[in-house]
Amino acid sequence: MSLQIRSLGFAVFIFLQIAPSHANSLISEHWNLLLQENGDLASQQKVIDSEQAQLENAKARRLPTVNFTSQYNYLDDDISLSMDLSALTGVPGSTMDFDIQDQAYWDTELTVSLPIYTGGKISAGIDSELADIAENIAKKQQIEDQLFSTYISRYLGVELAQQNLATRKLAYDNLQKHLDRAIRMEQEGSIAHTERLQSQVERDKAKREWQKANDDYTLASAAYQALFRSEVAAPSQSLSYVEIPLPDQAEITEQVLQRSPLLAQVAAKRDKADAGIKASKGDRLPTVALFGMTELARDDLTELEPEWVVGAQLQWKLFGGGNRNATIRSYQMLTTSADLKSQQLMRDLSLYTTQSLLAVDNARNAYLSLQSSKELADENLRLQEKAFIQGVSTALDEIDAQLIVTGIELESHKALYDYYTALAQLAALTGDTERFLSLLQGLPITASTQQ
Repeated sequence: MSLQIRSLGFAVFIFLQIAPSHANSLISEHWNLLLQENGDLASQQKVIDSEQAQLENAKARRLPTVNFTSQYNYLDDDISLSMDLSALTGVPGSTMDFDIQDQAYWDTELTVSLPIYTGGKISAGIDSELADIAENIAKKQQIEDQLFSTYISRYLGVELAQQNLATRKLAYDNLQKHLDRAIRMEQEGSIAHTERLQSQVERDKAKREWQKANDDYTLASAAYQALFRSEVAAPSQSLSYVEIPLPDQAEITEQVLQRSPLLAQVAAKRDKADAGIKASKGDRLPTVALFGMTELARDDLTELEPEWVVGAQLQWKLFGGGNRNATIRSYQMLTTSADLKSQQLMRDLSLYTTQSLLAVDNARNAYLSLQSSKELADENLRLQEKAFIQGVSTALDEIDAQLIVTGIELESHKALYDYYTALAQLAALTGDTERFLSLLQGLPITASTQQ
C-alpha cells in the first residue's frame, strides 16, 4: 500500500478530524432503516430466536422430571388371599381370607426424577445448541455483510449515474453552443457546409447519450429504492475524492480472518460435531438419577403397596441400538472435514483480501492519473474552441477535444465509484462498516444538478 498506519480505525479517525464538516447523514439513516426492514435479516433473527429457545430446553434437562399418572382399573374379580388353618385349628376346611385388591380401584401416583449423572449427554446437548446459535449468528452476519456491499454499491451507483448525467448534459450544452457557432460561421462563409453538418451530428449524438444517461439514473434510483419497503429519497449529492490511508496487508488479512462469518460457521459445525462425539461417548456410560414416588389415591392401596418410595437408579445400556463406535467415527470425520474446510477458507479469504486491496489501489491510481489527463484535455478544448472561432482549426477538431473531455470525466466518475465500493468491500470484510459510513458522511460533497 502507498500509505500505511497501524490501524484502519486510527486512519479514519485522523481523516474525520481534517475533513470538512459537510455531512451526508442520509447514507447512515438509510442503512439503519434497511437493517430494520430487510426480510432476510429478520428471518435469520427468528431462526436465532428459535435456537435460543432450544438452548433453554437443553438446559432444562438438568431439572427434575415430575410425572403425574392416574388410572382407573376394573378387574374380573376381587383379588384375595386364602390361608388354610386346618393344621393349626384341627378343624378340617378351616380357612382365613384376606382381601388384597377390590375389583375396581384407582391408581394415582406422583413421581419425581432428578438426573445426577448422564455421562455428559446433557452438557453435549447444550454444546450442540450453542454451536447452532453461533452458526446462525454467523449466517446473519454474512447476510448483513452482503447487504452492506449491495447497499453501498447501489447508493454510489445513484451518485455515479447523477455525475454521468451532469457530464452528458454539459457535453450536450457545449456541443449545442458549438453548433450555434458553426451555423453562424457557415452563414458567414467561414466554414464548409459539411463541417456544420458534422457539428449537428455530434450534437444529436450527445443528446441521445444525455437521454440515455437520464434513463440510467432513473434505473439506478429505482434499484436503490427497491432495497426498502418504505419510500425513501434517492441520494442527491456527489462525493469527491479524498485519500484514505489503510493498514498494511498483513494486518487487514488478520482482521478479516478473525471476524469472518464463513469461518465462524465452519467453526460452529466443528463444535457441533465435537458435541456429537461427546454425546456418543456418553452413551457408553451409565446414568444415575434420584427418584421419589408418592401414591395420591391411598384409599385404594393394598397392604402390599407403599404410600411413598424414594431411591437412586442406575441404568446402563450395555449393548444394542446401533454401532456406537461407528457413530463416533462419523462425528470424527465431520470434525476433520471442518478443519480442512477452514484451512481452505483461510487461504481463499487471504487471496480475496489481497484482491480487494489491489482493487482499492487500482481505482485510486486510475482516478489520480485521470486528473492530469483531464487538466490537459480541458486546456486542449479551450484552445480548440478559440482556434475554431479564428478559423485555424476545423469543427471536427473541437468536437474531438470535447469528446476527449467527456470521456475522461466519465472514466474519472467510474474510478471514484470503484474506489469507494472497493473500500466498502474491505469495510464489510473487516467489520468496519460503521466507520466507513462515518467516513462517507465526512467527505466534502457537491450538489448534483439533475437536468
